[in-house]
Amino acid sequence: MISIYEWKTVDADIRKRIMDRAQADMEPIKESVATWLERVREQGDEAILDYIRKFDDAKFELSRLRVGEADIKEAYLNVDDRVLETIQQQIEISQKYHKVQASKVEQEWEIETIPGVKTGARIVPVDAVGLYVPAGKAPLPTVAQILTVAAKAAEVPRIAVFFPPTAPNYEIIVAANEAGADEIYRVGGIAAIGAMAYGTDIIKPVNFIAGPGNPYVQAAKL
Repeated sequence: MISIYEWKTVDADIRKRIMDRAQADMEPIKESVATWLERVREQGDEAILDYIRKFDDAKFELSRLRVGEADIKEAYLNVDDRVLETIQQQIEISQKYHKVQASKVEQEWEIETIPGVKTGARIVPVDAVGLYVPAGKAPLPTVAQILTVAAKAAEVPRIAVFFPPTAPNYEIIVAANEAGADEIYRVGGIAAIGAMAYGTDIIKPVNFIAGPGNPYVQAAKL
């Protein structure tokens, strides 16, 4: 049951509890996050491997870092037909929305402020985006498709999806693939954000990072 509070009638203690929920305190984890980011920047894939083995999968090998064609085929074989159909329906809905949204945004405009001086704006996609999909307490394939469809609609040339290898997470792989991701990687948390920002031998850096995550992911983004 969800409790409903009316702001003007609740006491100060309840108001404080409500407001505190909206304020994630990054200070206690800042040092740990910074340490891992620095390791990823300096050690690349070696740090990525250490991170995954420590937090997600003790037997993980770097050969599994990037999801390949065989992995994608395996994922389709392990996703229920009804789930696949639902994913495809969701993608279709998202595509319709973003297609209309894109048509409503003025892509380019220009004015001549004084004779010979022209100013304006032009919308162009970034070269690459990294999309983070949480999969800790529960895998979130819907996040994979929503983010990927949006990036695809923006005509981003390279779309890379990242998720923690806490389980096979077949649905995330299928959702990302169906939505048009160019690359899919099994790495999550701070290491994923570091890989997107700095790049490694296996993972090329991106220009923009999007997607939800726990306080460690958010602190890494900051």
